[in-house]
Amino acid sequence: MSCFAVHEAINLPAADSNGLSDPFVALKYHGRRRTTSVIDKSIDPVWNGGQGESFTWPVQKWRGIADYTLYVTVFDEDPIGKDFLGEILVRLGDEISSSEPRWFNLREKSGEIIP
Repeated sequence: MSCFAVHEAINLPAADSNGLSDPFVALKYHGRRRTTSVIDKSIDPVWNGGQGESFTWPVQKWRGIADYTLYVTVFDEDPIGKDFLGEILVRLGDEISSSEPRWFNLREKSGEIIP
């Protein structure tokens, strides 16, 4: 099994009129998508008290480099739809060599996240 956890994010963009966001994270790996819970009214969300929300995928043989990439996208939940806050692509062999949490900078918008 491949296991990933989303722990927290900091300095996310404010997408709502109250100066905050309601962020959640979408993870995509091997064509399967999982999402965290929404953290209401925060630009510095913490999932599960900092322990993170964990997601597992079965290990299978894959052919391309894209098969070893974790796609992480952060959204703001709205009553109708969602707003894009940022994303990262993590190549697992190159960028992750231990099970210790580590910060990654989001692309497009500002902020950082520990996936």
